[in-house]
Amino acid sequence: RIIEQSEQDGAKKNMGTTAVMVHFVERNGAGARAVVAHVGDSRVYLFREGELQRITIDHSLVEEYLRLGKITAEEAKTGLSPFGKRVLAEMERLGIVADLSHGSDALFWDVIAAATRPILLTHSAARALSNHPRNASDEMLQAVARNGGAVCVDFSRTFLDDRFRRATQALLQKTKGMRASEKMELYRRENLPEVRLDTLVDHIEHVARVAGNDHVCLGSDFDDAPMMPVGLEDASKYPAITAALRARGWAPRNIRKVLGENLLRVLAASEGR
Repeated sequence: RIIEQSEQDGAKKNMGTTAVMVHFVERNGAGARAVVAHVGDSRVYLFREGELQRITIDHSLVEEYLRLGKITAEEAKTGLSPFGKRVLAEMERLGIVADLSHGSDALFWDVIAAATRPILLTHSAARALSNHPRNASDEMLQAVARNGGAVCVDFSRTFLDDRFRRATQALLQKTKGMRASEKMELYRRENLPEVRLDTLVDHIEHVARVAGNDHVCLGSDFDDAPMMPVGLEDASKYPAITAALRARGWAPRNIRKVLGENLLRVLAASEGR
């Protein structure tokens, strides 16, 4: 959770340098981590503290300094700025993985072209099955495979099913600013299209078929998604995914990859292990 962003550094203003500080903390307030970048004079310094392993690159790096706004992929058409490329290189040097689940298509392709380490899409699904702008097209899935990264399939009904996404467009406006629990309760009261666990497994299989078994993982989104598939309502239902994959004939070694081994491989690769 981002709790502070400061672009004020009076001591450096006269030097033509902008200082940006972003603090990350765990939900319980413990374990503070920090990323600091100094930009504006072709220099970039990015400091990793603690166990920070991933930064979501969205609309943060398309300007000449770090901004962390909330813009959808449909609204953000620009790609990676020159400063963004320098920050990406520094992230890779520090072993921080680039997460592109919130990026526009243009940003995705720019990062893929510039990246020398594996990237992640931590909570996206297959656009061929559900045309959500944050889902990955088959061309993107193939590019992630060539990069050595992985796509973690989102469990949210919004990403898995076009009917559900269309039916909830009005709710998106009503629930802005709501706490996750309030949002979930509002969704439950509506008569919305049913989306079952099998739909999630369809997405997992599609990613595996297009990108390969080494490049698919799980990206639940339990912290914010308003409604999960029937049969996967909470984290206690994770074994249902294993059972569904086994029922479809998946080999145990490939199920283990989906459940975590692929993600661990990408994290290890980002640190040169």
